[in-house]
Order: sequence, then structure tokens, then C-alpha cells
Amino acid sequence: VVNCQGRTTKNVMKIAYPQKYSEYVNKAAADYNLPPALIYAVIRTESGFDPDAESSVGARGLMQLMPSSFEWLLQKRGETDKYTSDALFDPAVNIDYGAYLLRYFYDYYGTEQCAVAAYNAGFVVSDWLADSSYSPDGVTLTEIPYLSERKIYMSEEKTKTEQLRERIMLSENKGVKALAADEIARADEFCEGYKSFLDASPVEREAVAEALAQAKAKGFAEYDPEAEYKAGDMVYLVNRGKAIALAVIGKNGVKNGARLAIAHIDSPRIDLKPNPLYEANGLGLFKTHYYGGLKKYQWTAIPLTLHGVVVKTDGTVVNIKWGDDSDESCFCVTDLLPHLAQEQVTKPMAKAFTGEDLNVLVGSRPYAEAEDEKDLVKLNIMSILNEKYGITENDFLSAELCLVPTFKAKDIGFDRSMIGAYGHDDKVCAYPALVAAFDAGVPEDTCVTYLADKEEIGSDGNTGMQSDFLRVEGYRALSKSICLSADVNAAFDPTYASAFEAKNSCYINNGVVISKYTGHGGKYDTSDASAEYMGKIRAMLEKNNILWQIGELGRVDLGGGGTIAKYVANMNVDVIDLGVPVLSMHAPFEIVSKTDVYMAYRAFLEFFRA
Repeated sequence: VVNCQGRTTKNVMKIAYPQKYSEYVNKAAADYNLPPALIYAVIRTESGFDPDAESSVGARGLMQLMPSSFEWLLQKRGETDKYTSDALFDPAVNIDYGAYLLRYFYDYYGTEQCAVAAYNAGFVVSDWLADSSYSPDGVTLTEIPYLSERKIYMSEEKTKTEQLRERIMLSENKGVKALAADEIARADEFCEGYKSFLDASPVEREAVAEALAQAKAKGFAEYDPEAEYKAGDMVYLVNRGKAIALAVIGKNGVKNGARLAIAHIDSPRIDLKPNPLYEANGLGLFKTHYYGGLKKYQWTAIPLTLHGVVVKTDGTVVNIKWGDDSDESCFCVTDLLPHLAQEQVTKPMAKAFTGEDLNVLVGSRPYAEAEDEKDLVKLNIMSILNEKYGITENDFLSAELCLVPTFKAKDIGFDRSMIGAYGHDDKVCAYPALVAAFDAGVPEDTCVTYLADKEEIGSDGNTGMQSDFLRVEGYRALSKSICLSADVNAAFDPTYASAFEAKNSCYINNGVVISKYTGHGGKYDTSDASAEYMGKIRAMLEKNNILWQIGELGRVDLGGGGTIAKYVANMNVDVIDLGVPVLSMHAPFEIVSKTDVYMAYRAFLEFFRA
């Protein structure tokens, strides 16, 4: 009887606490120094040992990993091209990465209790540990609020009206509140790379150089029109140093067209005129011509830095950068003091400060060794430029020089949830599209990220979207292609609420924004995406749990704007604008949300992988 009872007890224990997939569990336990029983417990709780389990929010496989968490783990292990999210249904892969995540949280929090809690709830565990009502010592948890809140939620029965409303009415965009803490942490981590990219590329030539350097480091090679390429090959093509295309060859080549993500890398700025340097009343100044749509008064009394190239008559290209380093001098446009501005402040803003008033102060000391008294400050400035760069005043005639703010990208807010910088429009879309190309793996269809120039002045010219640069593969390939026009939209600003129609505006922290059309005055001068294509992109975003929203650019009759989408559409390509909401757009210091930037990356990546 005793022996029978013992065998029965063991059988019951095996049924209640199975140890399936022991080969994978034991390997993961050894690899990550975890008790096998802990891994078994997580599998039993999360999926009941069902390798095909998928939760209502998209968690997959034995240890119920979210695809977004899986992407983060792949990045941390340097394996971004190794698997797609479908691999989470493979027991070996799921257990390996699930145990890896469990070990990560174990090391992060130091206790098994907190590691298991974080595996389920994410980095919000840090908030619980900081709350004395849940943790008396900041190390252990006496209560897990997430579980009690979940029980309360699950116990509430929805009325028939609530069920109907949930089924057929427009669902509320919960914004960043819908994101797990670990995904917010991934967004913050991703944006550190974005801030570095911003600081390295204030103007389009430098953006191309930075993108090219990163692409080469990822294994991209220059495109050879005579070569034959196979799936997974990565190539780039630079257009005159001011635009760049990067392609990842798909399994289908371009027979089904390509998937295009197109952003622009130029931003509003102040360009130098061909004869810029002059002296007036003992001051050295540059004459300028502003580039793109900007509020001229915003560019006064802020520090500016000089960027660009000078091409000498012998063909030598001289790169100019002055004012970036902390120990370098900078430049500025002066303004009138308020005591003498009574007449100025009564004028409309457009007339209070004109384009010809954007004169940049660049020096004030005369050349010391001069024998005459004519333009000695100007002579001294040219002497300095000649000594540093070997250029003469005549070389300004064949130069592309501009002034941009010296501001570096900075976190904004006590919570560091936003980024302030010059040039978010449109590098905040260019960088996620660039990194998505790096992480595309071996796609079904060829993926192309194109970073274009001249968008801020109409996309004209041979480096803008109205050139024939993208038509190298021919009309047929393009006409089968689909495109995301990666461009920003204006985020709703409560300080200027009257400029927006709230119901159809986009908001900071609510994810990427789809702009079905832009234009002005009754949808003039725009591409209005088809409902069919809108439906495809919407389905892609929702299937992959990517936070997104719809948005128009302000009130209907107030103004408007445009993007490169209309030029892509004119190539017979299905296209829609998808980008990041921006506060203070076109100002010298724009603001975006970190989670929105990360959602843009996820959107472009899934678009490439679909």
C-alpha cells in the first residue's frame, strides 16, 4: 500500500508539474545559471506547456514573449537578423530567449521574486520598489499591485452596451500608457543612438556621411549596376553627396516591386549669399538667404554654427565646420533691444523682421598689420579663414555654406520623456528608417530606404524627390512598389489650441502618425492615399501592436503643408505619410517624444519585413 501510494503521488506530481522540453530547459538553465524548476514554473504559468499559445495582446510561445521584447533581446545579443517573431513558436528559441530575459531581470533586481514579477510586468517593478506601501526596503516586494489591479479588472463584467461600444466604436488611443515599461526602456535606449545621429548630421551632406558610415559598418557595399545580387545583399548609392539610397535585396528581387521608406534630411536654415562677407561700422557680417519655411524672428539672438563646403577652382573640396566644439566661437543674428523696439513690435511678425535683416555677426577686430584703414575687420576675418581652410573671398562664389543652431540634442522634461533638438524635421523619420534597413534581415521583397534632399524648398533639383534618381530600376518595378513617405506632422499644442482641430490632430506620446493627405485649401497640392492602402498599413500596425494615430496638419482653412508623398505617387506608387508628431516644428529647437521615435522604427521595420 505504501509503495502504491508513493507511485501515485509521483504520478500526480508529474501531471501537476510536468517537465516537458527538458533538453531545452536544462540547456537554458545551465547557460543562464537559473534553477530548471524556475523555468518550468514560468512555462507552466504562462502557457501551460503549449508551444503555439498566443495571448490576446500578442505574447507568443511557451514562455509568452512579446514580439517587441524579442526584438529588444535580439538587439542586445547582436542577433537582429537571426530570427523573425514567428520563431517564438519554436520551443528551443522561446525557452532560450525567455530564460535569457529572466536572467536579465534577475541580475537587474537581484532577487528571484522581483525577476519573476518583472518578467510579467516589466520595469514597472522599479516603481513598486520605490513605493513604501509595496516595498519596505526597496529590495523586496510585500505586495504586487499589478496582480490585484488585474483581478479587479477581470472581475468586472461588461454590460451589453459596453461590449457593443468596444466592438464597433472608435477605440481610445491610450498612448504611452498602453506600453509596458520594458518597451519604454527600449524606446529610451533607441533614442540615445538617434541623438548621436542628430548631433553628427545637422545638414544634409553630413547626414549622408553619417548614414554612409553606419551603413558600411553594417556591411552595406556600393551598388554596382553591372553586378548580380542575391537575397540578403545590402547595397547603397549616394547621389552627389546630399542624398543616399540603401537597399536590402529581397527573396523576390523587384519582380513584385519594392518596399520604399523615404525621408528627407534637409531642414530650415540660413544659407550664405554668394557674396556674403561685408563690414559695417566696425562689425564683420554675413549676408544670408533663408532656406525653407521658417519664422525669421526665431533665428535672432541664438548661437549659430557654420557648416558646408567650399569648392576651389582646382576642384579641391574644403569641408567647413565652425562652432560645434565647446571651445570654438559661434555666430549670431543680432536683435533690437525692447527699449527701442516700440515701432518694431507694432508690425506684423512677417514684417517686423525681414529676410534682409538676417545678417550674421562674425567678427569685430581689425587686421592688426594693415597699412590702410579700409575694411580691416573684413580683412581680418578672411585672414583667419585663409589660414584655417586655405580659402579666399572668391571661393565663396562656389560654396554651399549655411548657419544652423549650435544646440545639441537634449532630453526634455523632468521625466526625460522627450528630445529637444534642431532638425527633427525630418531626421526623426530618417534615422528610424535607416536603422530599419539595417535590421531588415532577408526580406521577401527588396527594401529601400531613401534619404532625400530639397524637401523644404519643394523637392526640386537633382538631389530632391522630383529628380529621376529613384527611377533607375524602371517604371514597372516602381509601379508595383509601395511606399511609406517618412515625414513628420505637427503635434497638437495646447498653448496654440486654436490652430488645430483636436479630434483629427496627432499628439505627443500617442505613437506614429499617419497623414492620409497634407496639402491646403481643399486638399490642393497633395497625394490623398487610397482607402485600400490605408487599410493595409493600418492592419500592419495593429497586427504588430505598434502605437499609431491619425492626424491632419492643423485646421482646414488655416494653412497647410506638403511632403514628398505626392512626387512618389506621381511615379504610380501607393504611398502614405507615416512619421513622428513634432512640437515647435520648423523652429530652431523642435521637440519629439522618445516613444514616438521608437514606434516609427518599429513601423518601418515591420513594413520591410511584411
